[in-house]
Amino acid sequence: MLSLEDSIAFKQGYYAEIRDRTAEEFLVEYAKRSSFNSFENIYRAFSEDLSSSIHAALKSGVIGYAEDEYAFLRNWGFEVEDVRVPVGIWQGLDDLSVSPHMAKWFNENLFNPTLELLEGQHHGSIMVEKRREILNAAIRSLTL
Repeated sequence: MLSLEDSIAFKQGYYAEIRDRTAEEFLVEYAKRSSFNSFENIYRAFSEDLSSSIHAALKSGVIGYAEDEYAFLRNWGFEVEDVRVPVGIWQGLDDLSVSPHMAKWFNENLFNPTLELLEGQHHGSIMVEKRREILNAAIRSLTL
């Protein structure tokens, strides 16, 4: 099992790469997407929020991120199979932060989930390009 120290070491290397990125640098990455023009204003705002959030979150180091990651590996105090509320899973198939295999695992182990696997979407783009569909699905699930 991954130790907390291993997680901290990994996060220090990973977040060193993005810790000081500006909103414009994030935007350059998003501009490579074929759908960028349709969502440019939203990507611009998302990039600004992402940059300021990362700067604030990492101001005191990576330990918080590492502890969150480590928590995923420990006992949660309940079994996923026992969750009996509506769960919608939206997963970009190009996501490098969270493997699509995790979405598939949750889909197989949760009680009656809905799963949307989206071609061409990754961790950030799904929040920009699919936000309306995700929020509408969440609202519908609350009114059932």
